[in-house]
Amino acid sequence: MPQTIIDILTSNDATTDSDYSTAWRQEQSSICRHLQRLLNCRRDSLTHRPDFGMPDIAELYLGLPYTIEIIIACIGYAVQQFEPRINQPRVSEFDIKPGSSMTHFELLGLNNGGRPLRYIVSLCRNGRIEVKTSEEYFSHV
Repeated sequence: MPQTIIDILTSNDATTDSDYSTAWRQEQSSICRHLQRLLNCRRDSLTHRPDFGMPDIAELYLGLPYTIEIIIACIGYAVQQFEPRINQPRVSEFDIKPGSSMTHFELLGLNNGGRPLRYIVSLCRNGRIEVKTSEEYFSHV
């Protein structure tokens, strides 16, 4: 499983494990960490890639439920453009609760080997975005 440069630089574990399920979990975690960084980066913050990241989420959050399609489109665009390990990304509303301090989206796709991926993207009122694998999300619900 190829690791990103940030995974290599921030890794605390020097051991390698050829176990397939461990490699699968490592790949999911690596993608999750990258999505977390990508979706929390604001557009125009990188001069060489002004389209990298997301628009001002706090502003879009104030427009909910009318901005839900814009948020879905922004997440989908960011993932499609900047996370090459997710093929055919699809974003949809998930677990919407009126009056909640968070709005959740489901991100589905396939890894490069064709195995299904599922992440829960949670949008907080303050503009922060949390990304969890479906296993992480449902173990804490």
